[in-house]
Amino acid sequence: MYQADCELLQACRCGDENAAARALDAGANANARERGGARRSPLELAAAVPAPAGAHLLRRLVDAGARVRAANPASGATALHAAAAARGADAVLTLLELGANPAAADSRGRTPLHALSEPPGGRGGGGGGGDAAASSSSSGGGGGGGESPLCCADGVETIVSALVAAGADPSTPDRGNLTPMAAAAAAGDAAAAYALWAAGGVQVRLPQTVGGDLAGDLMDAIDYEISERARLGPGVEAGARALGELRGLTPGLRELLLGGCATLRRAEREAAAAPAAARG
Repeated sequence: MYQADCELLQACRCGDENAAARALDAGANANARERGGARRSPLELAAAVPAPAGAHLLRRLVDAGARVRAANPASGATALHAAAAARGADAVLTLLELGANPAAADSRGRTPLHALSEPPGGRGGGGGGGDAAASSSSSGGGGGGGESPLCCADGVETIVSALVAAGADPSTPDRGNLTPMAAAAAAGDAAAAYALWAAGGVQVRLPQTVGGDLAGDLMDAIDYEISERARLGPGVEAGARALGELRGLTPGLRELLLGGCATLRRAEREAAAAPAAARG
């Protein structure tokens, strides 16, 4: 059976559905774990596989008896943490459908919403697997590594919306007292921070000692946007649209924030000048 377990783990690591099916047919344990290091399960490895193979693997594993809420013995993370870290919207949706706990906390008190700002494999057990996850990151499907965090904003918003709708609380802090949004700010992850702010994750401000000036700039810009939207109402809609465009096009976090604030200030001036222009 050990050989079949090894084959199943390797198949899930590589996203090979056919090999996984053969291993399960040969008696592999759907809840087997790697023997050293990260101690990942087939479900955790499959959670990092790009769509559609990843979702198919997840369903096959659960049908074979994989426990969707099982926590990693090394990190406390679940397959849902791994899917969120890999920015796999299809995997997140599939796991939620299969009964995953959106509020599960790992050994550091981090939920799947926190995991959004961690690179696959970066959590020592809850992150994604090997070849398939690396392929996803290199093709723009992952959220970690050296690529811009803005490249996958749409997928991040889908993941945040799904997790929150399923019961995740974006204001829940981890054991370091960081909310998911504060953790995203500390990681310089604009896409995740914006999506979490939109979901209501702005309640706890980032401590001054975490993340440096960049994280502070992000929190200040979000606070500014909230106050300006509330004060200007419809007059800031153009600025908000422009901020969305900047979020999708600008490669640098600092440029995004400064550009967004400048756009909102411009909208404020235009709103203030509109009555005078109408009288003239």
